[in-house]
Amino acid sequence: MDKVKRPDKRAEGSRRTRERAIKAARELFVAQSYGATSLQEVGDQAGVAVQTVYFVFGNKRTLFKDVVDTSIAGDTEPVATMDREWFRAACAEPTAAGQLRTSTAPARSWAGSPRSCR
Repeated sequence: MDKVKRPDKRAEGSRRTRERAIKAARELFVAQSYGATSLQEVGDQAGVAVQTVYFVFGNKRTLFKDVVDTSIAGDTEPVATMDREWFRAACAEPTAAGQLRTSTAPARSWAGSPRSCR
């Protein structure tokens, strides 16, 4: 019988910590701006020490990049935007309106928007 490989608990905890920090940073950047947000505030809102934020991201610029990347992609998976199915589907649309509608679907879904762009 093959052993089923279970995700490492430490890796899973690291992933959750990273996601909490990204979510906290996104909320703070929107509420009070990138410049006015400190990494200490991000750590406090994420429920982790500021040292953890520095360890995971290195600096505020890298954290901001990850916030933008996950906002565009809709998740934290390490898959390039151009390799995502929704991006390929948008490129295949014959009209600009279709490309826009298809390419913004993940963001509308992520934001929980009940409205469509139609």
